[in-house]
Amino acid sequence: MRDVNIVNGFFPNKNFGDDMFLACAGEYVEGDYEVRNLAKENKGYLTWLAYLFKRANSYTWLGGTFIDKDTTFPMLISMLIEFTLVKLAGAKLTFVSVGLSRDVNLIKKLSLKYICWLANDVSARDKDSFEAYKRHNKDMTLTGDIVVLNEGLFHKGVKQSNRQLLFVSVDKNKSLQIFNDKQSVFKHLSSTPAVVQVTSPYQAESQKRLSEEICSSLGCSYDCIDYSSFKEVLELIAESECVITDRLHVAIAGVINNKPVYLFGVSEKLKGINDLLDTRGLLTLVS
Repeated sequence: MRDVNIVNGFFPNKNFGDDMFLACAGEYVEGDYEVRNLAKENKGYLTWLAYLFKRANSYTWLGGTFIDKDTTFPMLISMLIEFTLVKLAGAKLTFVSVGLSRDVNLIKKLSLKYICWLANDVSARDKDSFEAYKRHNKDMTLTGDIVVLNEGLFHKGVKQSNRQLLFVSVDKNKSLQIFNDKQSVFKHLSSTPAVVQVTSPYQAESQKRLSEEICSSLGCSYDCIDYSSFKEVLELIAESECVITDRLHVAIAGVINNKPVYLFGVSEKLKGINDLLDTRGLLTLVS
């Protein structure tokens, strides 16, 4: 009996962006659904594949940059096997508001083309993805970012206190280089109390180290907080004076909650943020 709707969740550790994507599932998946990693838990891989083949009614991937530099080869192979299997079984395969990577190796590019061809429905979040892959799925549409499309889910009920607090979440070495070159941009934030927030547990060490270096350079006292849930991060963003980050969806969450955001432009994806949302004059791209 085909009675199971699967939604994405390939990463073994929860993170802020992925959890916000999953929060949108009710808007795109009819009926109850299971998160892929949780549904697969305690099943051997062959048992999991059999479960997909026999039970999957739909498989939906929500938001994010799909297949990027962080996608490992085993993860890529798992995706290709699972997506092919659910299609062979007659289930619906859908990708909602995804970023389709251009700056990846040939194997990943070919995999993306195959997946676009395989899918029943694909919508791209940005113009570059749409233009690069639209010929591989004639029904592909351009929608925008899934968090922006559902922004009401991410500021409703959040207490706005505007206390003097910097929210810092940075994990790229290039961001620290940019910060050191452009310290004058941040001079007015010196000595402001800060919170260093881990938003990607699989990059926790680099997030803590780089964020703490920025705080120390600004002469800010700070507390370091491990990731627990996207709701707690949103509450902290809403209580902060401003946001300093190199994470796309941290920046988007800051703008949604009407906070000034300093975003380090360490990649083309981040530099293209203005194509994903109306930044309302709140965003400063530092590059």
